[in-house]
Amino acid sequence: HVGRGVQRYNPSKLANGRKWLDVTIPLQFMAKADKLVLHSGISKHQLMGFCRPAASAGVFEGGHKLLVRYVYKSKAHQVVVSDLGAMNAPDASHRVEDAGAAEGIEKMAGEIVEEAAEEIITALL
Repeated sequence: HVGRGVQRYNPSKLANGRKWLDVTIPLQFMAKADKLVLHSGISKHQLMGFCRPAASAGVFEGGHKLLVRYVYKSKAHQVVVSDLGAMNAPDASHRVEDAGAAEGIEKMAGEIVEEAAEEIITALL
């Protein structure tokens, strides 16, 4: 049985026509001491656990982008990073001020934590 978390970012699942890929788990592995750093000049599809979900960079206006949503100190954050762009998180400039959007990000983060806990329990059984 393959855990739901693994299926979430499996590139073979892109046959459904979506042009995006959930890379939550690979990003979690890149985080160290409550920080996530993505260096500039490196195409995101070259990072472990990532791939290029669309056939060409021209599919999206301005090329591929990485949308990162996270909760830090109980506050929702969101940032869009260009394919070759850098990112340092947490960063106050990423804070989501819209209460509705922030609530959605916080709920999604909670669901991911619950799902990961279920997968660990299943693996231990």
